[in-house]
Amino acid sequence: MLRDCLPHVPAPVFRRRFELASDPGIHALAVHKAASRRGRGNVPHIERMIEDLVDALSGLLSAPSRRAAEYADDKTTSDV
Repeated sequence: MLRDCLPHVPAPVFRRRFELASDPGIHALAVHKAASRRGRGNVPHIERMIEDLVDALSGLLSAPSRRAAEYADDKTTSDV
């Protein structure tokens, strides 16, 4: 479903970017939770952190691909 929203990103590039986005997203949430538990200052509200995370990961997934020409004939649209 998400893959269908990004037709300009070749499927192999999308799959790799999805893998790249997963770990940092989970890590960012874990770091935020740990900082909140420790009561560290300047920890943003979870809503703001999630908004920033969504913006960052959206950019990672939807950025133009310099490798698009390599996959111009590849019409694979399998979901991740």
